[in-house]
Amino acid sequence: MKINSLALFNVRNHSRSYFELHDEIIFTGANGSGKTTVLEAAYLLLAMRGFRKQPVSGMVSFNEPFMRIEAETEENGFKREIKLKYDGKKYLSADEAPVESVSDYIFSVPVACHTPENPGILSRDQSERRSFIDRFAFYAEKRHIDDIRSYKRLITQKAAELEGERPDKTYIEVLNEEIIKLSLLISERRKSVIAAINKDLEKLYEESAFKMDPVFISYKTNVNDRSLLEKEIVKKRCDYGVHRDRADMCLNGKLIEKFSSFGQKKTFSMLALLSAAKHIEELRKISIITLLDDFEAGLDGKRAELLRERFSNDRQAIYTGVENIRLGFKNTIFLQG
Repeated sequence: MKINSLALFNVRNHSRSYFELHDEIIFTGANGSGKTTVLEAAYLLLAMRGFRKQPVSGMVSFNEPFMRIEAETEENGFKREIKLKYDGKKYLSADEAPVESVSDYIFSVPVACHTPENPGILSRDQSERRSFIDRFAFYAEKRHIDDIRSYKRLITQKAAELEGERPDKTYIEVLNEEIIKLSLLISERRKSVIAAINKDLEKLYEESAFKMDPVFISYKTNVNDRSLLEKEIVKKRCDYGVHRDRADMCLNGKLIEKFSSFGQKKTFSMLALLSAAKHIEELRKISIITLLDDFEAGLDGKRAELLRERFSNDRQAIYTGVENIRLGFKNTIFLQG
């Protein structure tokens, strides 16, 4: 899939902006010119959430009552007009008809994104790393997002019961039965995504171009340790389940974030994103739009070119950068500050 055009109304410093997009394109301009906002608007339109931690309301231009994002998308020659309006609530439509199922819609328009604030598998918070894996698990199996939501509700209910003065053991056991079932399903899907990423990473690092040792994602889960459930009433906390899963990128048996340079870490996290996208593309016979913010920062010229070749191959890739000198993108949109 690709985006042919993108229009922003009252989105931060974009009061009224219209862009025609290519399969490969870079937005350039000084800091504060609105480059990242363009990517976040595209991501919000496709994923129904921003890639920053702030609420969506923070994207609305100052003193404006609403914002609107519009795009023409195309897949296999079929074009569709998508519109998202936000005025405190989200209103999503496709070809002027309201979208009834947001989950179905998000599943139909997969997107991969890497930004300095959202580095995916190398995010500082493990919950954000799990979210990175879960998004691709959802693109592989639509049911995954419903299972995640159900799991979170059950954990919330159990946590509230455990914190009470007299926890109801029978009620907790009933909750645990469902929590175990969902934990097993969720962890298996996460393992499947990570296994696919690791397999592709192994192939990438066998190429002489990168000249690096193999890197892989380590995944740890406690879903097979039921003894943790027996101790939860005493500890008054939920220790069992996939909300405790850990995902770490390793190089030579060591955690990457402990010793790698900024450029190495960025390369690793972007390659993990690329591998995850390729997994879904091969599984579903589709192409995934990729959004790459501040792309060249921290990368030497050779590594930036290698990454660009892989991201721009057979999919739409939209980049941002302060300038377009080293890589010489053919299609450039310069934003005034």
